[in-house]
Amino acid sequence: MPAYPLTLYYDASCPLCHAEMHNLMLRNEDGRLAFVDASARDFASPVAGIDRDQMMAAMHGVWADGAVSQGVDAIHAAYVAVGLGHVTAFTQWPVMNAALA
Repeated sequence: MPAYPLTLYYDASCPLCHAEMHNLMLRNEDGRLAFVDASARDFASPVAGIDRDQMMAAMHGVWADGAVSQGVDAIHAAYVAVGLGHVTAFTQWPVMNAALA
């Protein structure tokens, strides 16, 4: 896995997304995660080739080295960062990952 921090770009206007990020924020004791609200009107994606609409459509995580994780992989990486990787481990099974993508 690339080096921390992992910056998560999420839709804070979505109640589920907001609640999930709040949950992760409370558990982010080691500071491995950073959080950016992509729903802000003036938000501009810092990732080449990924625009605001794409950031809003699926969670994106950008690692310290610039590598990008998205969707289920970004969510799993965030849970691993706070010590809860076992909660989302099933998403990494090939069949489940394909079904959730």
